[in-house]
Amino acid sequence: TASLDQQQAILQECLSLQVSTSHLTITYPITYGGVPCDTSPVANFPCQEVWLQERYEGETWYTDAPTTTCTPCEVATTTVSASSTQSPSPTLSPTTASAS
Repeated sequence: TASLDQQQAILQECLSLQVSTSHLTITYPITYGGVPCDTSPVANFPCQEVWLQERYEGETWYTDAPTTTCTPCEVATTTVSASSTQSPSPTLSPTTASAS
């Protein structure tokens, strides 16, 4: 354990240090924008006319094995309620309980 004078001297030594932080510098490479996303493979959805033509009606086997009426998938929707946009409650400081 250091005396009060020694502690103050150690603190002053720490405060006066010239510490290099150059090893913490991050160099990010230059980015040239994103690559456009090709959505054409998924542009046609089940039960759309183009999709039916590509996947079923345009096939040579379709006249020998026709399909039933196509039922489209449900479209997922996302809703945001007022309660989900509120700020979170602050974290309470920990407490200690004394044993009785």
